[in-house]
Amino acid sequence: MKKKDEECQSGKIRYNDHSQAVEALKRIKSKGEQRDKTPHRIYKCDGENGCNGWHLTSTDYPEMDMKLVFYKKFKKLLKNK
Repeated sequence: MKKKDEECQSGKIRYNDHSQAVEALKRIKSKGEQRDKTPHRIYKCDGENGCNGWHLTSTDYPEMDMKLVFYKKFKKLLKNK
């Protein structure tokens, strides 16, 4: 299921592979729980600081993920100055 020994810097739950993330998303959707943020899709966490795992996200569009990535990198740069 979830990989415990390797965490993601995002703080999100990390799934080892796509199929594990799909199963988690199916479980959440089948329960029909009311949440502030309900996951809609799965994405690969890769790139410079990515954990190389899979995550669930409540954003509908990949472009939203990219905006968030750039925002976090910009925020980190400002913090380091």
